[in-house]
Amino acid sequence: MTLVIDASAAFKVLLGTRADTVLEEHNELVAPDLLVAELFNARWKNARAGLLAPSIDAIVEFLARVQIMPCFPYAPGAARMSETLDHPLYDCFYVTIAQQENIKFLTNDARLARKLRLNKLGSVLA
Repeated sequence: MTLVIDASAAFKVLLGTRADTVLEEHNELVAPDLLVAELFNARWKNARAGLLAPSIDAIVEFLARVQIMPCFPYAPGAARMSETLDHPLYDCFYVTIAQQENIKFLTNDARLARKLRLNKLGSVLA
């Protein structure tokens, strides 16, 4: 089964702080191409702050498991969703891919999950 995974959930997996049965049940992961930049940026921020950070090689290995989707085809839907939810566009790309491809979405972003539920989009959540 396939699952859209956002940077918040992926980073927790990389840190080993999220051992999720949902991930074990989904052998194919999908994300927009911005996941690459988000994961490496999160690594940089954690390392700079002296916090636990995955190795560059660990991120590369994780990303090799992910089907990376280009953002451009999903941009109109993500932009509309961003306005509707009053939420940053970056996160809306993940949700838009999940909606348009009929795939469940995994996030650790409680604020985004709450907004999705409030706007009757909670069914997309894994």
